Order: sequence, then structure tokens, then C-alpha cells
Amino acid sequence: MANGWRYFALEPYSATLYEYCNGEYNGPMPNESQVLYQITNGVSYLHLNAIVHGDLNPLNVVIVAQSRPVRMKISDFGLSKFSYSKQLSEREDNISSEVKLCLRKYWTLSEETDSLELKRDKHFFGNDFESILINLKEKKPVNLPVQVNTSQLLGSGTFGQVFEGKFNGDPVAVKQMTTTTAQKDIIQREMSTHIELNHVNVVKLLDVADSADNRFTQLALELCAGTLADWADEKKYNGPKLPPDELVLYQIANGLHYIHSRNLVHRDIKPENILISMTTPVQMKVSDLSFVKKTRDDIFSQSKIRGTLLWMAPERLKVLTDNENKSTDLPDELPDGTIKSDTFSSGCVFFYFLTCGKHPFGKNQAIVPANISLNKPEELVSYKQNLAADDVNGRILAGLIKLIEKMIQFKEEERIGLPVVIKQLAAVLYGMDKSKCQLSLVEASLGGDCKIRSHPTELILACANEKKLIFYTAENLAIPFSNWRKKKGEEINGTRLAAGSYEGTLVVWSYPECEILFQKKLPDYFNEINWNPTRPNLFAVWRLYNSKVFVCDSSIGDVITTIDCKSVSAVKWISENRIAVSSGGKIEIFEMEENNLTLTQPVKKFKHGEHCYYLEWNERTQYLASGDLAYGPRQANL
Repeated sequence: MANGWRYFALEPYSATLYEYCNGEYNGPMPNESQVLYQITNGVSYLHLNAIVHGDLNPLNVVIVAQSRPVRMKISDFGLSKFSYSKQLSEREDNISSEVKLCLRKYWTLSEETDSLELKRDKHFFGNDFESILINLKEKKPVNLPVQVNTSQLLGSGTFGQVFEGKFNGDPVAVKQMTTTTAQKDIIQREMSTHIELNHVNVVKLLDVADSADNRFTQLALELCAGTLADWADEKKYNGPKLPPDELVLYQIANGLHYIHSRNLVHRDIKPENILISMTTPVQMKVSDLSFVKKTRDDIFSQSKIRGTLLWMAPERLKVLTDNENKSTDLPDELPDGTIKSDTFSSGCVFFYFLTCGKHPFGKNQAIVPANISLNKPEELVSYKQNLAADDVNGRILAGLIKLIEKMIQFKEEERIGLPVVIKQLAAVLYGMDKSKCQLSLVEASLGGDCKIRSHPTELILACANEKKLIFYTAENLAIPFSNWRKKKGEEINGTRLAAGSYEGTLVVWSYPECEILFQKKLPDYFNEINWNPTRPNLFAVWRLYNSKVFVCDSSIGDVITTIDCKSVSAVKWISENRIAVSSGGKIEIFEMEENNLTLTQPVKKFKHGEHCYYLEWNERTQYLASGDLAYGPRQANL
């Protein structure tokens, strides 16, 4: 205390979040997810200590670049009540005194809007002071990442409605679900399982957000041309032409089998939940994971019977019927179900597609559940009787009808599984061309060995020998895609493939265009490639026991930085700008500056032991596991 002033000694910082978002700070920054996490963590700490900040805004979030790693910190806990008004007003000289007095409300959100996420350099309620104040009063955010057009309804279901919308400016489908206590578990289950799924025949979940008034949870999904039910009604569908019938069935089975391979059961397969992509070639996509359930050895427990009666397997209908006859509520413990209930529903959907809208168990929807319970597929029987005429017209192969019969068998133990379905459909498709394209390796030779890599999301194999790189499709092979493993050399989203020669030439191709993106001769040959899982254009190349790791950017076609280490034995990306390198019995974490990827510095160091040839990173737990070779002294660390 001096001269009537109280002084506080605070740790130094480099800039405020406000300065960073306005381009006034170009120094090091954590990645975006870390920025959000650290801000939330700081506010949570205050709340746990019974402190309300009362003035949280971008000027009171500071960047402490002196620390390693860089930290975001909360500052100014009401020590200067109007401390940031002057700095903000310097950017707007000609604003009214009324607006200046309201500047404290500029970043203050009502109880209904306190869960909004950060959007760089924009306030959720407008782009200038006047519009922000007006929109705050009307509770009308205009800069949300997920925006919904409630006048354009795409569909509706048990737990919500689907509208047209935008996510970061791109057209999407937005599933809007009322956030009630009763639905929280269902919403959480759908979000947590769907966000981890990544398959060409499963609808992609892009983002999850709360509506501005916190009344709804919004799921941003990839936008499709329509449902299989829309397609069956010609008046409702105007999307692209579907592939051949056999391929449509194959893609539906492929997407559902992928879900099963992730130890999940869908429980609500029906035409409304099979979507048609807007892109060509068309892909069929399994959607709506509201009723998804975890499985173990293909078996799942159930406390309620979920799904749609018209498409439900007989063993699940029997549980409902038995309990209705008892005139009591469903018991807490119901008989376990199996994933073959999904197979039954898929068989019914297959028939629906092939007959342009007919259900195998009857024309009248009112009697379909009863016919399923009585094992009376009357429409399928009727269709078989007229099958000869249809064969003449080339509409449906007899083999497909037999396949559907095996899928809708009354007894579970007699019903075939999806791997068998995929195998039989693949046999029908066997006549398709297997070769995607051929390329010559320019100024490169891989010797006599043949290298094989699988595409991470499509049924594609890349094979390289001495002179050529050849892409093969596995769409006609009886190998379920879910059993494939993504291997080194293929970029994470499958749009680029890198290969190298013993002379040190690095070549990167685009897929499916098969164009050379860049070709470069490195100072030394290399035999290992690791793509960045969150920045698809970055990858690292190195040679076992060499002293350098080259970090390359396929978008510019060059090496952007080199990491010097002694005797490199393993390399693993652990975030968009951090990479782990094992060398000489130690593991070092190197960080590339967010705004200047050419600058790399070590931030952590661990001891492993004499050898470390394997590194694996778990993003969810933030654990790095290391291990040595199978021979010699064995050691594993976490």
C-alpha cells in the first residue's frame, strides 16, 4: 500500500485472448482443445473455492507463454471493476455512451446461454456492440457453430426431429433432442458411441452442441439425400441414382457389421434409418443410434425392449407379448438378446428395398407384428411364387431371396450372421473390376519386396513392388472390412498415400485421383512413416537407428522441420503438434509451435530402458505406452 494505491505482484503474461483473436499476438499457443480445457479448468477451480468471477471475457483470459507448455490463465477477479472497458472502446471510437455503459454485459450470458463454446474472434450474439446487445436481449445467438433451420424438417423419430442446418458454415443435418432428465441417458449413449464410429457406411457424427436456450441437445450429422423409405416413395426422393441392388445390400450389411464389430447392437434397423449419401458414387449409411447397446460376445442385456414393432425380430416381440398377457410391467431383468436380432431386421429391409416398399410379413402394417410372431412371411412366399417372371425381367436374383430367407429365420440359432451375408453378397459382386488404378514410381525402386497397406475407411489395398503402385478394391472379397487394420504409410482419412525408396526418395499420392502430390529426395533413406492423426497433411519419416526424424507437410510438398535425436527406434504422434520420439533408451516429447510448425522444441523426457521399439498413444486416457522387442530383456512402461 503506497500513496493510497494497493499494488499486486502478478506472474507475467504475453497477451490476452482478445489480442490473440484479433491478430495482435502471434506467439506460441496450445492447440484449440487445450485452450478450451484450460479455461474451463481455471473457472472450475474458482467455483470449487466458492468464487464467482463476475467479469469473464477475452481480456481476462491471458496467455502465459513463458511457461512450457504454454498455459491459458484466468485473471482480474474484479480487482478493477471496469478494467477492460477502455481497451475495448479504443477499437470503437464512435459508440454511444449507453453502449459504453453496457460493455460489461458484452460477454455476460444469461442462465440459458452459459454453456456456449468459443468461436475465434466472434461473439455468439453478433459482430458489433449494437447487434450484440440487441441479440442478447432477444436471446438470439447468431454465431453458433451449429445452426438449425427449424423451417426445414427432414424427419422425426422417437427422441427428436432432424432439420437442415449448418456446422461451421457447411450444410449438415441437425438432430435436435429435448434435454430432459428422462432422455439424458439415451442422448449420452448415442453421443458417446456415435462419435467414435468412422465408417463409409455409417452416418458420421460431426459435432454435439446445446441450443442457445439449453432446451435441446443438437447432433450435427453429415447431410444425406434421403432415407430408404423416401426412395421407395418416388414422390419424396430426388437424390442420386442408387448403385446396383447387390451393392446396396452389401453396403447396408457392411455398415451394420462394422457397428457389431465395435461390440454394439443397433436395435432399430428399418428403412427410415438407412440413409442415401448425396455424393457419388452413392453410399448407403446406417443411422440413428438412439437405441444402441453394448454387447459382449455378441450378446446384450436389456431392461426394456427397444425398437420399432414392424421391424422387430420374433424373439423380441415374444418378450413383449408374454408380458402383455401377464398384465404386469416388464420385469427388471429380461432375457438377453443377440446381434442376430439386427440380422432379422436387415433381412426385412433387404426385401423392402428389392420390392420397392413391401414388407416380407404382409401388406397391412396392422398384421405385420402378428405375422412375425407366427412366422408367416406371406409377402415373401407370394413373391417366390412369381419369382420366375421376375427373373425373366431381371429384377431380383433367386439367390437374393434365398439369402433373405436365411436372414429372417424364426429361430435365432438357424439365422445366419452378417459375416455370412457379406460373404454371399461379395460372391454375387465378384464380377466387378478389382483394379482401381496403376502408377509408376518415379525415380524410385522398392527392391524385390512387396509392401501392402490397407485404406482406413474404404475397402482398398495399396500394393507396391519394384516399379508400380497398384490400388485394389476388396468390395468383391469375402473379408469384412471391420476385420482390417489400418497400417503405417496410409494417412488417417485415406486421401494420401506415402511411399519411399532405399535411395531416400519420398513420394506422396492422392487417393482416389492417384496423382503425385509431391516427390522429394531426402538426405538419407528411411523405412518408417507415421501420419498425424489430427492434422491429415502432416507425417513423420525416419529410419531405424538413424539420428533424424523428418516432419513433412503433404499440402506443400516439403520437409517443414527436422528433429535431431540419437539412434531413433520409435516415433508416435500424440497430438496435432506434439510427437514422441524414442532414442537411446529415453523417450522425448517434442512440440511444434502452433503458429510456426518449423520451430520444434523438447517439452518432456522419460526414461524407458535399454530398448524401446514400440510407442502407442491412448487419446482418451492421455497415456503413452512404450515397449521393447519380443527378444532380449523385455520391458513395458506406461
